[in-house]
Amino acid sequence: MTCLLTVDGLMLNAAGQPIVDDVSITIAPGEIAGLVGESGSGKSQTALAIAGLTPPGIRRTGGQIRLDGACLSAMSEQELRAVRGRDIAFVFQEPMTALNPTMRVGRQMVHILSAACGLSAQKAEARARLLLDQVALKDVDRVMAAYPHQLSGGMRQRVLIALAFGCEPKLVIADEPTTALDVIVQAQILFLFRALAKSNGCSVLFISHDLAVVRQLCSKVYVMKDGKIVESGPTLALLQNPAEDYTRALIASAAEGVAA
Repeated sequence: MTCLLTVDGLMLNAAGQPIVDDVSITIAPGEIAGLVGESGSGKSQTALAIAGLTPPGIRRTGGQIRLDGACLSAMSEQELRAVRGRDIAFVFQEPMTALNPTMRVGRQMVHILSAACGLSAQKAEARARLLLDQVALKDVDRVMAAYPHQLSGGMRQRVLIALAFGCEPKLVIADEPTTALDVIVQAQILFLFRALAKSNGCSVLFISHDLAVVRQLCSKVYVMKDGKIVESGPTLALLQNPAEDYTRALIASAAEGVAA
């Protein structure tokens, strides 16, 4: 199978201690893959490493990361900046920290789309309006004129999703994007991911602690514990017949959440 993203033996260290240990992930073109595990399992650090965004104090000590044949792990920071936004885009868990609270949404979108996609301000504004409509934010004028705090959590998350797909990237990494949302809005956001990924021919790495969410969206899942991939496979097959006690515990936790 052709791979769009290949993470091969990724090792990350913090203060001399391994926090991600020999992690390997592959995602095919157009595939939506899940990466699940409890808080602190290494999911987010793996995602940040893929885009070269590991924070100070965390160092990659081994492994390779390739996107569509290009070796990201060998790129300079300047080269990676050209890749981010254009070829790899992020959707973060909390849009209030991802969006600038002092800048109107429309101005932010125009600025980001201009920088990442190389669009003029006029074309970036037209693109922003089209994207907001695509993520079902119908009152586009109001959204463009609003500050982030004037929008609901679900609306802010839709803005981030619109920005992520704005330059038609090859890969979107979504890090717990539905955690702070209620069940109805969560289902709407998952539908958006599926629809936008399909229409753009984009691959998605969807990170979550919740296997119930991943089951709805992902064709393949990787289960992470203590910095290692402990189990992986087609989502439905893995959920029906997990090999690891840890995976069974995650499934039980998801079932309890649904029952509650």
